[in-house]
Amino acid sequence: MKYKTLTIGIPTYEAGESLVRTLTALYKAAKFLDVSKVLVAVDGKIISPHIQKRISNPKLQILNYKKREGQSARINSLIKNSTTDYLMLLNDDVLIEKNSLSNLFRVLNNERVDLISTRVKPLLQTNIVEKIISVGVEMNKYLSKAWNNYDNLLSCNGRMLILSKKFYEQVSIPSKIWNNDAYLFFACKSLSMSYKYLENVAVHYRSPQTFQEHFKQSSKFRFSKSENTRYFKNYTNHYRIPFRYKLITFTHSLKNRPLLTCLYSVLYLKSLTTPRKMPKLSYWDTDMTTKNI
Repeated sequence: MKYKTLTIGIPTYEAGESLVRTLTALYKAAKFLDVSKVLVAVDGKIISPHIQKRISNPKLQILNYKKREGQSARINSLIKNSTTDYLMLLNDDVLIEKNSLSNLFRVLNNERVDLISTRVKPLLQTNIVEKIISVGVEMNKYLSKAWNNYDNLLSCNGRMLILSKKFYEQVSIPSKIWNNDAYLFFACKSLSMSYKYLENVAVHYRSPQTFQEHFKQSSKFRFSKSENTRYFKNYTNHYRIPFRYKLITFTHSLKNRPLLTCLYSVLYLKSLTTPRKMPKLSYWDTDMTTKNI
Protein backbone atom coordinates (compact mmCIF):
# COMPACT_ATOMS: atom_id res chain seq x y z
CA MET A 1 0.00 0.00 0.00
CA LYS A 2 1.33 3.45 -0.96
CA TYR A 3 0.72 5.83 1.95
CA LYS A 4 -0.36 9.39 1.24
CA THR A 5 1.98 12.32 1.82
CA LEU A 6 0.96 15.48 3.65
CA THR A 7 2.29 19.03 3.85
CA ILE A 8 1.04 21.34 6.59
CA GLY A 9 0.88 25.00 5.57
CA ILE A 10 0.40 27.90 7.98
CA PRO A 11 -0.11 31.48 6.78
CA THR A 12 0.82 34.06 9.41
CA TYR A 13 1.21 37.78 9.90
CA GLU A 14 1.87 38.13 13.63
CA ALA A 15 4.36 35.23 13.69
CA GLY A 16 4.45 35.47 17.47
CA GLU A 17 3.60 33.49 20.59
CA SER A 18 0.45 31.89 19.19
CA LEU A 19 2.46 30.48 16.26
CA VAL A 20 4.92 28.97 18.77
CA ARG A 21 2.06 27.27 20.62
CA THR A 22 0.43 26.10 17.38
CA LEU A 23 3.64 24.48 16.14
CA THR A 24 4.53 23.04 19.55
CA ALA A 25 1.17 21.24 19.70
CA LEU A 26 1.62 20.09 16.10
CA TYR A 27 5.10 18.66 16.75
CA LYS A 28 3.72 16.71 19.74
CA ALA A 29 0.77 15.27 17.84
CA ALA A 30 0.68 11.53 17.21
CA LYS A 31 1.83 10.62 13.70
CA PHE A 32 3.63 13.94 13.17
CA LEU A 33 6.57 11.85 11.93
CA ASP A 34 4.39 10.92 8.93
CA VAL A 35 4.09 14.58 7.88
CA SER A 36 6.37 15.38 4.94
CA LYS A 37 7.00 19.04 5.76
CA VAL A 38 5.64 22.12 7.47
CA LEU A 39 5.52 25.41 5.57
CA VAL A 40 5.04 28.75 7.32
CA ALA A 41 4.28 31.65 4.96
CA VAL A 42 5.02 34.97 6.68
CA ASP A 43 3.00 37.86 5.28
CA GLY A 44 5.00 41.08 5.25
CA LYS A 45 7.22 40.41 8.26
CA ILE A 46 10.41 38.63 9.21
CA ILE A 47 10.15 36.13 12.07
CA SER A 48 12.35 37.21 14.95
CA PRO A 49 15.40 35.02 15.75
CA HIS A 50 13.85 34.34 19.18
CA ILE A 51 10.68 32.90 17.63
CA GLN A 52 12.62 31.02 14.95
CA LYS A 53 14.66 29.28 17.61
CA ARG A 54 11.54 28.17 19.48
CA ILE A 55 9.75 26.77 16.40
CA SER A 56 12.79 25.09 14.89
CA ASN A 57 12.18 21.61 13.47
CA PRO A 58 13.84 19.57 10.68
CA LYS A 59 10.53 19.49 8.78
CA LEU A 60 9.95 23.26 9.02
CA GLN A 61 10.49 25.63 6.11
CA ILE A 62 9.81 29.35 6.52
CA LEU A 63 8.68 31.36 3.49
CA ASN A 64 9.20 35.11 4.00
CA TYR A 65 7.26 37.63 1.93
CA LYS A 66 8.21 41.29 2.31
CA LYS A 67 4.90 42.71 1.08
CA ARG A 68 1.77 42.23 3.16
CA GLU A 69 -0.96 40.92 0.86
CA GLY A 70 -3.31 39.05 3.18
CA GLN A 71 -4.17 35.49 4.10
CA SER A 72 -5.57 34.46 0.71
CA ALA A 73 -2.37 35.47 -1.07
CA ARG A 74 -0.29 33.50 1.41
CA ILE A 75 -2.51 30.43 1.00
CA ASN A 76 -1.76 30.66 -2.71
CA SER A 77 1.94 30.79 -1.79
CA LEU A 78 1.57 27.62 0.27
CA ILE A 79 -0.20 25.91 -2.62
CA LYS A 80 2.59 26.85 -5.04
CA ASN A 81 5.20 25.39 -2.68
CA SER A 82 3.40 22.12 -2.03
CA THR A 83 3.92 18.92 -4.01
CA THR A 84 2.50 16.27 -1.66
CA ASP A 85 -0.70 14.25 -2.07
CA TYR A 86 -2.46 16.52 0.42
CA LEU A 87 -2.04 20.00 1.85
CA MET A 88 -3.40 20.91 5.28
CA LEU A 89 -4.12 24.61 5.79
CA LEU A 90 -3.82 25.51 9.46
CA ASN A 91 -4.27 28.84 11.22
CA ASP A 92 -1.44 30.26 13.33
CA ASP A 93 -3.57 30.43 16.50
CA VAL A 94 -5.00 26.94 16.96
CA LEU A 95 -4.04 23.85 18.95
CA ILE A 96 -4.42 20.55 17.13
CA GLU A 97 -5.75 17.63 19.16
CA LYS A 98 -3.16 14.95 19.86
CA ASN A 99 -4.83 12.16 17.82
CA SER A 100 -6.08 14.30 14.94
CA LEU A 101 -3.21 13.49 12.57
CA SER A 102 -3.64 9.77 13.28
CA ASN A 103 -7.35 9.98 12.48
CA LEU A 104 -6.68 12.08 9.40
CA PHE A 105 -4.05 9.74 7.93
CA ARG A 106 -6.48 6.86 8.44
CA VAL A 107 -8.92 8.61 6.10
CA LEU A 108 -6.32 9.81 3.60
CA ASN A 109 -4.85 6.33 3.21
CA ASN A 110 -8.19 4.60 2.74
CA GLU A 111 -10.48 7.08 0.98
CA ARG A 112 -10.40 9.50 -1.93
CA VAL A 113 -11.48 12.94 -0.71
CA ASP A 114 -10.61 16.29 -2.28
CA LEU A 115 -11.60 18.78 0.43
CA ILE A 116 -11.83 17.84 4.11
CA SER A 117 -13.17 20.10 6.81
CA THR A 118 -12.67 19.39 10.48
CA ARG A 119 -14.16 20.16 13.86
CA VAL A 120 -13.23 23.45 15.54
CA LYS A 121 -13.66 23.77 19.31
CA PRO A 122 -13.47 26.95 21.39
CA LEU A 123 -11.06 26.79 24.29
CA LEU A 124 -12.46 26.95 27.82
CA GLN A 125 -14.30 30.26 28.16
CA THR A 126 -12.66 32.78 30.48
CA ASN A 127 -15.20 35.62 30.40
CA ILE A 128 -18.87 36.28 29.67
CA VAL A 129 -18.22 37.35 26.06
CA GLU A 130 -16.69 33.98 25.24
CA LYS A 131 -19.51 32.15 27.01
CA ILE A 132 -22.14 33.97 24.95
CA ILE A 133 -20.23 33.39 21.70
CA SER A 134 -19.85 29.68 22.53
CA VAL A 135 -23.63 29.32 22.18
CA GLY A 136 -23.36 30.49 18.57
CA VAL A 137 -20.61 27.95 17.92
CA GLU A 138 -22.74 25.13 19.31
CA MET A 139 -25.77 26.26 17.31
CA ASN A 140 -23.70 26.42 14.12
CA LYS A 141 -22.50 22.84 14.61
CA TYR A 142 -25.98 21.54 15.45
CA LEU A 143 -27.45 23.34 12.43
CA SER A 144 -24.71 22.09 10.12
CA LYS A 145 -25.39 18.47 11.10
CA ALA A 146 -29.17 18.84 10.79
CA TRP A 147 -28.85 20.44 7.37
CA ASN A 148 -27.66 17.68 5.05
CA ASN A 149 -25.34 16.06 7.61
CA TYR A 150 -22.49 18.59 7.42
CA ASP A 151 -22.44 18.74 3.62
CA ASN A 152 -22.87 22.49 3.64
CA LEU A 153 -20.97 25.73 3.90
CA LEU A 154 -21.43 25.98 7.69
CA SER A 155 -19.11 23.03 8.30
CA CYS A 156 -16.24 24.44 6.21
CA ASN A 157 -14.08 26.35 8.66
CA GLY A 158 -10.74 27.73 7.53
CA ARG A 159 -8.98 27.13 10.84
CA MET A 160 -8.09 23.69 9.46
CA LEU A 161 -8.82 22.39 5.96
CA ILE A 162 -7.19 19.60 3.96
CA LEU A 163 -6.92 19.79 0.15
CA SER A 164 -5.99 17.00 -2.23
CA LYS A 165 -3.28 17.66 -4.81
CA LYS A 166 -5.85 17.16 -7.56
CA PHE A 167 -7.87 19.97 -6.00
CA TYR A 168 -5.21 22.45 -4.90
CA GLU A 169 -3.45 22.34 -8.27
CA GLN A 170 -6.64 23.71 -9.83
CA VAL A 171 -7.29 26.43 -7.25
CA SER A 172 -6.07 30.02 -7.04
CA ILE A 173 -7.87 32.17 -4.49
CA PRO A 174 -8.49 35.80 -5.48
CA SER A 175 -6.11 37.78 -3.26
CA LYS A 176 -8.79 40.16 -1.95
CA ILE A 177 -11.14 37.40 -0.79
CA TRP A 178 -11.58 37.48 2.99
CA ASN A 179 -13.72 34.36 3.35
CA ASN A 180 -11.33 32.00 1.58
CA ASP A 181 -12.77 28.92 3.31
CA ALA A 182 -16.12 29.58 1.60
CA TYR A 183 -14.27 30.12 -1.69
CA LEU A 184 -12.58 26.73 -1.38
CA PHE A 185 -15.91 25.07 -0.57
CA PHE A 186 -17.55 26.52 -3.68
CA ALA A 187 -14.50 25.75 -5.83
CA CYS A 188 -14.70 22.12 -4.70
CA LYS A 189 -18.39 21.94 -5.60
CA SER A 190 -17.93 23.69 -8.95
CA LEU A 191 -15.21 21.21 -9.94
CA SER A 192 -17.47 18.27 -8.95
CA MET A 193 -14.94 17.09 -6.41
CA SER A 194 -15.62 15.30 -3.13
CA TYR A 195 -16.11 17.01 0.23
CA LYS A 196 -16.13 15.49 3.71
CA TYR A 197 -16.42 16.69 7.31
CA LEU A 198 -14.42 14.81 9.96
CA GLU A 199 -15.65 14.93 13.54
CA ASN A 200 -12.58 13.23 15.02
CA VAL A 201 -10.02 15.61 13.49
CA ALA A 202 -10.09 18.81 15.50
CA VAL A 203 -8.38 22.00 16.59
CA HIS A 204 -9.02 24.28 19.55
CA TYR A 205 -9.11 28.05 19.20
CA ARG A 206 -9.76 31.14 21.32
CA SER A 207 -13.02 33.01 20.71
CA PRO A 208 -12.94 36.82 20.80
CA GLN A 209 -12.86 38.07 24.36
CA THR A 210 -14.38 41.46 23.58
CA PHE A 211 -17.62 42.43 21.86
CA GLN A 212 -15.68 44.75 19.56
CA GLU A 213 -13.59 41.91 18.17
CA HIS A 214 -16.65 39.68 17.84
CA PHE A 215 -18.48 42.31 15.78
CA LYS A 216 -15.40 42.72 13.60
CA GLN A 217 -15.29 38.97 12.94
CA SER A 218 -19.03 38.75 12.31
CA SER A 219 -18.83 41.60 9.80
CA LYS A 220 -16.23 39.64 7.86
CA PHE A 221 -18.59 36.66 7.60
CA ARG A 222 -21.46 38.93 6.60
CA PHE A 223 -19.53 39.80 3.44
CA SER A 224 -19.13 36.14 2.49
CA LYS A 225 -22.14 35.99 0.17
CA SER A 226 -21.37 39.21 -1.68
CA GLU A 227 -17.70 38.19 -1.97
CA ASN A 228 -18.09 34.65 -3.19
CA THR A 229 -21.19 34.86 -5.39
CA ARG A 230 -19.20 37.15 -7.67
CA TYR A 231 -17.19 34.06 -8.59
CA PHE A 232 -19.83 31.36 -8.07
CA LYS A 233 -23.15 32.82 -9.22
CA ASN A 234 -24.96 29.46 -9.15
CA TYR A 235 -24.28 28.76 -5.48
CA THR A 236 -26.40 31.36 -3.68
CA ASN A 237 -28.63 28.52 -2.43
CA HIS A 238 -25.83 27.53 -0.03
CA TYR A 239 -26.62 30.68 1.94
CA ARG A 240 -30.33 29.88 2.16
CA ILE A 241 -30.60 27.75 5.27
CA PRO A 242 -34.05 26.12 5.51
CA PHE A 243 -36.09 27.85 8.21
CA ARG A 244 -37.15 24.58 9.85
CA TYR A 245 -33.52 23.74 10.64
CA LYS A 246 -32.98 27.19 12.11
CA LEU A 247 -36.06 26.78 14.29
CA ILE A 248 -35.03 23.29 15.46
CA THR A 249 -31.54 24.56 16.30
CA PHE A 250 -32.76 27.59 18.21
CA THR A 251 -35.30 25.53 20.17
CA HIS A 252 -32.63 22.98 21.09
CA SER A 253 -30.25 25.69 22.28
CA LEU A 254 -32.96 27.53 24.20
CA LYS A 255 -33.87 24.34 26.02
CA ASN A 256 -30.27 23.55 27.04
CA ARG A 257 -28.85 27.02 27.68
CA PRO A 258 -31.79 29.44 27.95
CA LEU A 259 -30.10 32.54 29.37
CA LEU A 260 -26.99 32.41 27.18
CA THR A 261 -29.11 31.66 24.11
CA CYS A 262 -31.19 34.78 24.74
CA LEU A 263 -28.03 36.85 25.23
CA TYR A 264 -26.52 35.43 22.05
CA SER A 265 -29.71 36.28 20.14
CA VAL A 266 -29.34 39.91 21.20
CA LEU A 267 -25.69 39.86 20.15
CA TYR A 268 -26.58 38.28 16.81
CA LEU A 269 -29.27 40.86 16.06
CA LYS A 270 -26.87 43.62 17.02
CA SER A 271 -24.28 42.31 14.59
CA LEU A 272 -26.87 42.19 11.80
CA THR A 273 -28.09 45.73 12.34
CA THR A 274 -24.69 47.37 12.80
CA PRO A 275 -23.71 49.11 9.53
CA ARG A 276 -20.52 47.71 8.01
CA LYS A 277 -18.56 48.74 4.95
CA MET A 278 -16.84 46.28 2.66
CA PRO A 279 -13.09 46.68 3.35
CA LYS A 280 -10.82 47.75 0.53
CA LEU A 281 -7.73 45.97 1.85
CA SER A 282 -7.08 42.25 1.39
CA TYR A 283 -6.30 41.84 5.09
CA TRP A 284 -7.79 42.91 8.42
CA ASP A 285 -6.36 44.00 11.75
CA THR A 286 -5.48 41.13 14.04
CA ASP A 287 -7.98 40.21 16.76
CA MET A 288 -5.38 40.13 19.51
CA THR A 289 -7.46 38.33 22.18
CA THR A 290 -7.91 35.35 19.85
CA LYS A 291 -4.14 34.83 19.98
CA ASN A 292 -4.36 33.92 23.67
CA ILE A 293 -4.24 30.16 23.19
